[in-house]
Amino acid sequence: MQTTNVLVAIKNIIEGQSIKHFTEGDQNPCDKVNNIGEHLEDFIFHAFCNSLEELESKKYDLYSKFFSWCSYSPFCPPSAILKGSDVIDVKKVELGSTSIKFNGAYPRSKFYKDDTDITSDCRDCEIWDKKDLLYAICTTQGNNLKRLWFVYGDCYFASKEFYQKALKITDPLNVAEFNFLDNRGLYGNRASVLLPSSLIDKTHYNTTDNIINALMLKRKYESFPLSARLALENLVGDRLSIVDCEIQSPNYASLKLQAKLIQYH
Repeated sequence: MQTTNVLVAIKNIIEGQSIKHFTEGDQNPCDKVNNIGEHLEDFIFHAFCNSLEELESKKYDLYSKFFSWCSYSPFCPPSAILKGSDVIDVKKVELGSTSIKFNGAYPRSKFYKDDTDITSDCRDCEIWDKKDLLYAICTTQGNNLKRLWFVYGDCYFASKEFYQKALKITDPLNVAEFNFLDNRGLYGNRASVLLPSSLIDKTHYNTTDNIINALMLKRKYESFPLSARLALENLVGDRLSIVDCEIQSPNYASLKLQAKLIQYH
């Protein structure tokens, strides 16, 4: 079984190997993604596979090597499941917006097999009960991808029990606020979720210049293969940084968690 992870994806994007299928030129690798409405998920999937040089007709054969599940529907979560590894959920937000739409679903810190929003095919794609959830939040301007955030749900949102407690919810970090539409537990499209930059102390984060950002718990970073960590760390320099930082726990705002912040500008 071939494996991949978010560190591999970031390295591929930085080096440009996963985006040659689109356009050439601009130093911002995200600018190379055109017609983003059609290709956003494919851009993310290909970054994990390092595969945009492959013919479009062969992409599903390639995806099958790395993913046990892929979906292109925002109403059918998640976007993808890496074989034996993380769940990926792709979100889109327009440049200048401060919040993200969650299309009627509550935010997730982890992904569970018994989640009522997933299809039976997704539930049965492999043997699993709970997986780490990686949000890929894509900031677009027109048809161009301008910035990209990779953030793990356990850095971003409280546990699922928290969001199931009441009809109107604001979580401990004031990141997500939801109103139920009815007593069946359906969340409305008026859901307001702040961008991940709200989680970071501004001494660590430059909101203007960064093109790619990633936030994960330190223990998650250290769980990746040493080869993947070293491959990315070898690129650290003027444009790429990997730093230790502290974030507030999504469940207990007074509790600090040790995290890793990756930034590329």
